[in-house]
Amino acid sequence: MAGGRTRCDMDKKRIVIVDDEVAICEACQRALVRAGYHAEAFFDGQQVLDRLAQEHFDLMVTDLKMPSMDGVEVIKKAKEISPHTDVIVMTGFGTIESAVETIKLGSYDYITKPFEIPDFVNKVHKCLSSEKVVYDSADLEEIDSFYEISKAIHCSTGFEQLYKLILESARSILDADGGCIMLADEKTGDFELKTALNLDSELLESVKLSVINK
Repeated sequence: MAGGRTRCDMDKKRIVIVDDEVAICEACQRALVRAGYHAEAFFDGQQVLDRLAQEHFDLMVTDLKMPSMDGVEVIKKAKEISPHTDVIVMTGFGTIESAVETIKLGSYDYITKPFEIPDFVNKVHKCLSSEKVVYDSADLEEIDSFYEISKAIHCSTGFEQLYKLILESARSILDADGGCIMLADEKTGDFELKTALNLDSELLESVKLSVINK
């Protein structure tokens, strides 16, 4: 680049964004630049891989579903070129299955479309901070286990048994005495108790009030 990079530019975290949806890609780039990052936008997987081969970037944000080269392939090749570049995946197909696959390939996290720009910038902040969560092989095995078990149970017995299994698995992993699963109704905002384990009615009501107040 003519004139090279200034000291100010060198101090900024460097981010590449790739998405075939031009409007989303450019909106994310503008938001990250406003947040103080050096951000570059690309609309094709090969273009971003070529850029990664030229210079180091701290983070790559990639869409999962793209026509010429999908996000999974982009992540695989990006990690070969630049192993220390973190990855956040954008997807309109936000399933546990795709999230686990991209995390196994080395992505930090994923965000589901449509998303609010402040939420996106927040996720980038967390990824590039020292507070980020690092998944080890045991974590991924647990996630895989949850996905496979939940898929099998839901196919055979439906959601009621699925909730019970998830709660029991979480209780066992966390070594907790009990717990509950409550889901919010999107229309009313009310919380509905789906299943509980080793909690009396008074404690359940207390948990419900605590969740609502938050």
